[in-house]
Amino acid sequence: MTVFDYVKILADARNIPISRLEKECGLGNATIKAWEKSYPKIDKLYKVSSFFDVPLEYFLTGNTGDLSPSEKIIISA
Repeated sequence: MTVFDYVKILADARNIPISRLEKECGLGNATIKAWEKSYPKIDKLYKVSSFFDVPLEYFLTGNTGDLSPSEKIIISA
């Protein structure tokens, strides 16, 4: 899975369009969509991580080990 895939899972679980997420995080249009084919800069990924209140590791590995049980349910939905 790509970083974009992990972001999309969280966004979909919370009914947040990617375009709104980009705006909320102060990112340019199609910035997150570009993560399907390239890796994001850490500062941009950190903004998304902070928005969703998940560890950066989740976006790189899909590891939900540090998430609470309720957060794991949201991600797996």
